[in-house]
Amino acid sequence: HPTSPRDAPCQRAQLLTNYAWGLLLAREAGQAPADWDITLPEGTDPTPLLDEAAALLGEGCPRQQARLANVEVNLALAALQDGDTALAGSHLAQAGAADQLEERAALWALLVHGRVALAERRPLVAAATFGDLEALAIRYDSLDLEWLARYERARALAAAGRPDAALAHYEGARQRFEEQ
Repeated sequence: HPTSPRDAPCQRAQLLTNYAWGLLLAREAGQAPADWDITLPEGTDPTPLLDEAAALLGEGCPRQQARLANVEVNLALAALQDGDTALAGSHLAQAGAADQLEERAALWALLVHGRVALAERRPLVAAATFGDLEALAIRYDSLDLEWLARYERARALAAAGRPDAALAHYEGARQRFEEQ
């Protein structure tokens, strides 16, 4: 379908968000974008891309609030990957409650919430959050985040000094991984 010039900022915001998401996933997987077949003039930090996307979305794009909330969740993940739990929490607060977010953003918001709690040495809060993530991932049929929720919950239970429960959740994560 034809696009108008006023759609250009919204399209650029989507492109920037997608680029940043690719960088976040590469960092999540421990991969370097240096191996990619493209050159990223902005470098490998997704934050400037997401900041620009947020500014462009502020110009009245369709689904503006949902798209801004998604960018905030992505910024929270970037901050967490950089070790800044306070900034991650701030971005999550800007995104809003998980039950108000669109499906994929809600899942990732819960993952970041749980990881923040774990980093802040609140392993039982983290375990409960990862349990909520698992339930939501099952509801949304998100196999990858269901597995990740089980794995992260096992880590949280281990950190809480509950090795038997942690082993059970590690086994559940392994079984789910093999099913996938």
